[in-house]
Amino acid sequence: MDLPLAAQMLAIPSGFILGSYNAVFSQNVIPHLYNQPASVSTPIFAKVFNIGALTIAPMASTAIIAHAYLAYTQPMKRQYYTTAAVLTALSLPLTSVVMKPGINRLIEISKSNELLAKPGIDAEAVTFLKAWVTQNYFRGSLHLVAGFLGLPVLAPPPLWSLEDRVLTRFTARWATGNTCLGSYDVYRSTTSNDAVLSAVRAVAYADLAVVEGYDDFATKAVKSYLATLQSIQRLLNGSEGDLVGISSDLLAAVLALDTLEILYIRRPTPLGIHTGAVVRLLQIEMRKSSMHPKSTMLIRAAAPRIQARQLLCIDADLSDCIRSCAQISQDLTDVRVANFICDVCHELRFLKTAQVRQNAASICTRSVEDVIRRLQDLVFTEESYWAPITGDMAESRRDGTN
Repeated sequence: MDLPLAAQMLAIPSGFILGSYNAVFSQNVIPHLYNQPASVSTPIFAKVFNIGALTIAPMASTAIIAHAYLAYTQPMKRQYYTTAAVLTALSLPLTSVVMKPGINRLIEISKSNELLAKPGIDAEAVTFLKAWVTQNYFRGSLHLVAGFLGLPVLAPPPLWSLEDRVLTRFTARWATGNTCLGSYDVYRSTTSNDAVLSAVRAVAYADLAVVEGYDDFATKAVKSYLATLQSIQRLLNGSEGDLVGISSDLLAAVLALDTLEILYIRRPTPLGIHTGAVVRLLQIEMRKSSMHPKSTMLIRAAAPRIQARQLLCIDADLSDCIRSCAQISQDLTDVRVANFICDVCHELRFLKTAQVRQNAASICTRSVEDVIRRLQDLVFTEESYWAPITGDMAESRRDGTN
């Protein structure tokens, strides 16, 4: 049994057990002591409390730890588990701070013959018992709500309906970044946009069709792909020309479709049919005054694709977009790689022009030899920079295996 499943089996039932346990005493036990003298009711209450403490505290602590673990390991369901953990944890200070004075007074009465002989002690005991019943109902409700919060979490993911075995395999591969969407983890996205969700379905089904070899998944991939195109059209029609408001969702959907086409659909050009749209949407995202974390994630996911297409098709000049994406990431390595790709492609365009003009005996501002030397310098500079780093990494790997 894996740890998340074990944690669920501990966390979710515990809410119902604790809530029911509390409710039983508030409904069926303590109220029957109201008509009894304090000499009878308070000793019984003391026994109930002491036995209950041995049950509630360990179970509540276990539930809190299990919910916290699930909240940490399952980001998509984090809000449910975090809320459940907080609700369960609230029962502990509720007991020790709010309920404890009344509990201590009832236990004190049960142990003191002097207090039991005091006039009006029966009424005082009933007052504290009624207060405890009300507070205990509230404490039980916290546990029950925590339990109910876990029920939607047990439901299958809402994005698509797949066989359990396949879904488990797909989500495991996605969690490790080994799916066709790579680092852009759309599966864990909380978006409700139809275009994004249908694009995710299309990619997931296409991925599963290859992994599992089922034609049924391939058919579903095609249907989801066509549905995505329709959803994107509806998204555009509803925007009334305001691309800024929908650019994030639109970019997410286009990136997912683009991934599907890269891997599973033969493209007419090395650039692919969505490159222009991706670049335009990236420009819109990067011009926003305040950038949402989701936008940054999208930009970082799109950057390698733009770089790869620049290398595949040097005639297209995507350098501005490539450099801007690298600046957004604020990672020195990303910036260096982006600059290298842009510089190399710039020189390759010069080389192509110089070769054409040389063959045509036309005047060229730079000779073929000059461009080749510049390319060699760029490559040598990068090799010199990365050699110590890759050497250290290789050495550390060797040390780890020894």
